[in-house]
Amino acid sequence: MKSHIAIGIFLGLGVHCLCPAQDYYYYNGQKIPLEINKKKIGVFFPAENNTIDFHSIAPASTEERSVKNPLYHGAVLDLENMDVESREEARELLINRLTNAGKSECLILPVYTTTQGQEVALTNLLKVRLRKSEDKVLLEEAMEEFRLTIVDSSEWMPLWYVLSVTRNTNMTSLEAANKLYESGLFKSASPEFSFDALECVPDPEFGRQWGLDNASYPGIDISACQAWSLAKGDGIVIAIVDYGIDLTHQDLKANIAPFSYDVPSESSPSKLYGDHGTHCAGIAGAVSNNIQVVGVAPDAQLMSISLPMQSAMDFAKGISVAWQNGADILSCSWRSPEDDAIKDAIDQALLNGREGKGCVFVKSAGNQGGGAVTFPGNYREEVLTVSSIAKNGSISSFSSIGSAVDVCAPGSAILSTLPGNQIGEMQGTSMACPHVAGVAALILSANPYLTGQEVRDIIERTAKKIGTLQYNQTASRPNGTWNSSYGYGLVNAYEAVQTACANVKVQNEVISEDRTVKSCGDLLFENVTIKKGAKLTIEATGNVTFGNGFLLEEGAELQMD
Repeated sequence: MKSHIAIGIFLGLGVHCLCPAQDYYYYNGQKIPLEINKKKIGVFFPAENNTIDFHSIAPASTEERSVKNPLYHGAVLDLENMDVESREEARELLINRLTNAGKSECLILPVYTTTQGQEVALTNLLKVRLRKSEDKVLLEEAMEEFRLTIVDSSEWMPLWYVLSVTRNTNMTSLEAANKLYESGLFKSASPEFSFDALECVPDPEFGRQWGLDNASYPGIDISACQAWSLAKGDGIVIAIVDYGIDLTHQDLKANIAPFSYDVPSESSPSKLYGDHGTHCAGIAGAVSNNIQVVGVAPDAQLMSISLPMQSAMDFAKGISVAWQNGADILSCSWRSPEDDAIKDAIDQALLNGREGKGCVFVKSAGNQGGGAVTFPGNYREEVLTVSSIAKNGSISSFSSIGSAVDVCAPGSAILSTLPGNQIGEMQGTSMACPHVAGVAALILSANPYLTGQEVRDIIERTAKKIGTLQYNQTASRPNGTWNSSYGYGLVNAYEAVQTACANVKVQNEVISEDRTVKSCGDLLFENVTIKKGAKLTIEATGNVTFGNGFLLEEGAELQMD
């Protein structure tokens, strides 16, 4: 005899807004409450209709999280900026736009917040555990009555089945799961939510920072989360030569370097001439502090070099002040007419910065919309020049391209800090540049013994080959295949940091103060003296080699962790 579980009637075709009357699910036999997230909504469409552009449906949406399963694809959209007065109005607007776009049979589903504060999006899926294998016949009967279908089962969990609602199901996966559990026929039944499982950083707006972790287009990001398991920029100074940084911003102040400077007045601290420098600073090194956003190198120091960006001589002075006051990396998101003073300042930073190891000079390619790279990005090959990509991996429509491009980075619709404890989106190669400056900081914090040229080589050699354009290797491109739009490819923080810390070499140094040297691989010491009273702590996962000229003076201490 069949078990009867009441269901509704067939909804018909078209765009469906399914709003469950029940805002709870069952876990361990108990009802777990769910709170509707009024700022988010899920949109799902049949898998075969995979050309949907969510930004054309919700152009004001600032968040998109891809959700994929065998029957439906979808995304979570942010409704906060859709210029509507209520969630219901936003839902109707989405239905109209989807219908007009010819995207039939879409599902619009709620997004919830759990009692633990985690955002979860309802999907078309649910999962059921049988009490015993023979109960599969009960599941099949319920599936027929509910108009459900099996999409997954596993030999490793033989009593579990993943089901999906279909075009003929008159309820959500949440309601179907609750009815299945309440029938008493099954040991467990619950909806399958979509959620971000990565415990990367606590910053609330991290999900909107697609350049760091792109859930919509996996891999089209700089792989920041993986890189942070190895390095976070500790001990490295990034100079933002720009309009100045808001030194008291809640997401920046803990990382502001002790030295800042205003070029026109030749005084310290720096001044604020606009919001551009603060936005660039947040991309490179906002603190991971559970307030708003996080930067590429969340433990790096940010040196504010301020100027109104109207004078070539001011730029040259700013560059010179930065490297002579301890900047390891210079992030320069601006353009200038070709100028000898700027060239000389860059030359000195590249040659003499970092006590002779050379600074890393990072420059935006320019916003000439397919035109040539702007000066000084085209000055010399040691300048690390960055073009911009959009969230889907295409070159940003505004980005300059050409023979001077070295790598690309996220630059379209980038969320970062703004003066007055604010955050907001800006776009341009100006935003791509500090992504790369931040990656350089991660590399140097993992291996501070690298020269500036070695850092540039690592960034270029480890870049991701994205996009559909062919990468052609030429005799003048020593670090792999290249093209004039993406350069060597999308900067890859994780691979770059792995490469940097795999073979650390400490050479020709006298260590007179306590120091810790880390390596995620092998570690070599050559011509290194540890002075009396100093302690050297070594943390390495690979082999440690004490080569020629290694001397531990009497009264010095060596510790291997």
